[in-house]
Amino acid sequence: MTLFFVETPQRKPSRLPISFVLPITWKRFLAVVLVTVLACVLHCLLMMWYASRPTPLPVSEAKPLPMVDIALEAPISGAMAETKPEEIKPIAPKPKPKFKKLKPKPVKPKDKSEVKKPIIKPEEKAEELETKANSSPIKDLADRKAVAGTNQNSKSQKSQASSSTPARAFANYLNNPKPHYPSIAKSRHWEGLVHLRVYVTPDGRCGNLNVQRSSGHDVLDESALAAVRNWRFVPGKRGSTPIASWVTVPIEFRLRD
Repeated sequence: MTLFFVETPQRKPSRLPISFVLPITWKRFLAVVLVTVLACVLHCLLMMWYASRPTPLPVSEAKPLPMVDIALEAPISGAMAETKPEEIKPIAPKPKPKFKKLKPKPVKPKDKSEVKKPIIKPEEKAEELETKANSSPIKDLADRKAVAGTNQNSKSQKSQASSSTPARAFANYLNNPKPHYPSIAKSRHWEGLVHLRVYVTPDGRCGNLNVQRSSGHDVLDESALAAVRNWRFVPGKRGSTPIASWVTVPIEFRLRD
């Protein structure tokens, strides 16, 4: 006697992302839920996009233009035949006015007897001579005084000019340091002549300083200014008293072979 054992087929568990095993009925339920959730999410997104859209401007409808009826009447043929166009008469040009030429009348020469000479009275001549004689010595005295005054002023100006002497820069030149020749000017073979305008104070110092004529190179001008700023000068004098004055100092930069 033989026995046969028949095994009943077991249902395979469904494998979902969830770790626990669910039967087949739960699969359908979960699929329906997922579909509904996705549909709701899509609807929400569409509603949000529609709400965030910019509101379109209101479109105004085009209004039709008002129609104007114009009735044209045809002219009557009889009236047109009766009325003739008016003839345009030519305008005659106006005559130009004629001017008569006037002949110049001959000028008759006057007789010599008719020309009267002015009579000079002797009394008027005497008065004029007296006034001229009286006024001439007064003018001569005034002119002499004016000439004497101008001569005195010119003499005083000449004496002041002769007594005042300008400031000198090179009277004590050995004690003044020479300007430094910049190395960049030496390497590039720069040369030039600088004219400096110096205001010398009564004690012989440099009060004000500026470049009157440049050498063409700023380096040489600056070196000359730095040197002359510390120089001592012999001040100008008016008589025996020292005075402040301007002096021009030429400084030449030249390379020796």
